[in-house]
This record gives sequence, structure tokens and C-alpha cells, in this order.
Amino acid sequence: MDQNHIEKQEFYPERVSPRGQIYAWVLAIVAAVTWLILRANQQSLTTLAGVLALFLLFSAGSISLSRWMDARTVIRIQQDGVAFTNGLRNVYLKWGDIRSVRVLPDRFGARQVQVLGTDSHFEFRTLGEVRYNGQVRGRTGFEQGDRILETILKAARLKMLDSSNAQKSVYYYARE
Repeated sequence: MDQNHIEKQEFYPERVSPRGQIYAWVLAIVAAVTWLILRANQQSLTTLAGVLALFLLFSAGSISLSRWMDARTVIRIQQDGVAFTNGLRNVYLKWGDIRSVRVLPDRFGARQVQVLGTDSHFEFRTLGEVRYNGQVRGRTGFEQGDRILETILKAARLKMLDSSNAQKSVYYYARE
């Protein structure tokens, strides 16, 4: 791929249903209210209920943070490099600054792509599908993740190096 002919593009990940986040907050609130009631009545399970409530509150907060970051995640392919933003991180790598790319298997049939630069890095997931009873119930990652990966490999002029891991579905690309 000629770097002079790279089309400017933006890619966004699939959005996950908010159902899990809603369930997590409902359970966390129920556990916190239960803890308060037990504490007010000086019951013996106060410590256990408090630990459970804290765990569920932490879990709900983590799920909310993850969804917030997903809503702000974008990969921008540009003429001279690639930009990754997710609400907490902003990474920009020029094509020449990308030293290597690792591709690892991930859940739901997706692949985890790690783009490693001179001073920074980012990672993303290709499209994965959550299936239940043979039906697709949800999608994760970037729908055009394979296209993003291919563009990065060509524009950064990276070649597959270690093929001994190919049987394990782990691929490593770098400059020769």
C-alpha cells in the first residue's frame, strides 16, 4: 500500500447492550440497601453483606467505565499514521514509528491486535460474535477490524516474522 494513497477513515467498535450494566447496578443497589438494613438492625451478617455490596458496586462501576470508554473509542487511519482514542488514552503513531504488531486469539472468535510503537502502543479487537443456542446474541470489537489490521500492516510495511506460533494462532509482524 502506497502511503501517498491512504484513504482517511474512522472506525468505531460495536456497542454492547446496556442490559448487563443495568443488572449490575440493580444488584449493587439491592446489596447496599440490604447491608444498610442489616447494619441498622445490628445483624451478624453485616460484614459479609458489606463486602458483597462493595464488590457489586465495584463491578457495576467497572462495567460503566468500560461502556463509557467503548462509546468514546475510535481508530482513525490517516495519511501519515494511525490514531487511537478511547476517552482515557490518545495515541498517535506515524507509520514509521510502528515497530511491531502482535495478533492473538481472543474470545468469541475475535482476535486481539496489539500495535506497538516506539514510545506508545494501543490494542483493539476484531469482530467477535457472542452466540447462544446457535444464534448471535451480541457483537464485540471492530466490525472492520481485519481491514484495520491489514491497512496498518501494509502502511507500516510490516512482515510476519515468527511463523512457529502460527499453529497457536499467535502472529507477530515487524520490519525485517
